[in-house]
Amino acid sequence: KHDQKLKAYKAAASSANWDSEESAFELERSRQGQLEALAEAGKLRDRVKELEKENAGRVAELLDELATGRSQLEAYESKFHANERLYNAKISELVGRLDELEEEGRRRSNDMVSRAAVLEMEALFSETVEKLMARVNQLEGRAKENKEVESLAPAQVERKMREARATNDDPQAMALLERMERDANRGV
Repeated sequence: KHDQKLKAYKAAASSANWDSEESAFELERSRQGQLEALAEAGKLRDRVKELEKENAGRVAELLDELATGRSQLEAYESKFHANERLYNAKISELVGRLDELEEEGRRRSNDMVSRAAVLEMEALFSETVEKLMARVNQLEGRAKENKEVESLAPAQVERKMREARATNDDPQAMALLERMERDANRGV
């Protein structure tokens, strides 16, 4: 019976020893896994730090580019606003000049006589000159025929000339009357 108990104790001790060794082996394997995980975590931490440095450098470059872009944009906006003010001033100047030219054109068109009116005045002047010449010729003819009328003719001609001068505003007709008067005074 002792032997059996001894065998049972040995078997239990052996089994416990085996369990203990297996637990130690499992513990060692678990420690080894944790060390490997820690080593991997250290590598990952180093890689993260490296990536953070790279990203920080790239972020700094991007911030510099952004600042440069903003300063260029401000310069372009400033130049745009300056050009806009210049263009607005030029447009205002041109609009003012256009208004002046339109006003001058209106004044000129109001001051000008139409071509039809000029032709009408020319025809009227020619008709008046023809009538005056006919009348002068008629008066000269009568004066030559009648000696009495010849002494009265200068007075009558003078009276007719005064009447014509008083009723006529046309400068060309007036010049013609003055020339006729001079010719009459000279005896032409």
